[in-house]
Amino acid sequence: MALVLAAACSHAPGITGRAGRAEPTVRDEFYRNLAGLRATLEAARPDALVVVAAEHFANFFYDKMPSFAVGMSDSYEGPIEDEEWLAIPRTRVPGNAALSRRLITSMMSTWPMPRSGSSTTASWCRCTSSRRASTCPSFR
Repeated sequence: MALVLAAACSHAPGITGRAGRAEPTVRDEFYRNLAGLRATLEAARPDALVVVAAEHFANFFYDKMPSFAVGMSDSYEGPIEDEEWLAIPRTRVPGNAALSRRLITSMMSTWPMPRSGSSTTASWCRCTSSRRASTCPSFR
């Protein structure tokens, strides 16, 4: 599977639920650029998306917050935040647990993992569609 596109997008949760509060020219430019990103993504015709996003305390809390985690499920449900505030209905999207497992296996075999005494912790977990994590081994 080849990388066909790498892109980034602003984390602007209020742009859906509170769009009317934004400066109209800034908001409209944001939406134009977002539409352009969508067109570019659709034109790239990817087989899969690897999304890097904020965890928002859906599966982890301060006492066990890893530097990053990799979800591994056949589907994902979101948003986890208040649907009414975001003005985005909760939706289930397909995942690819087999691809996640391949990525995790590759990362575990090629990246130096932090050990005890390190300020960084990496966790690999299987996050279920119920938004609760199963047991997540943590490597310190």
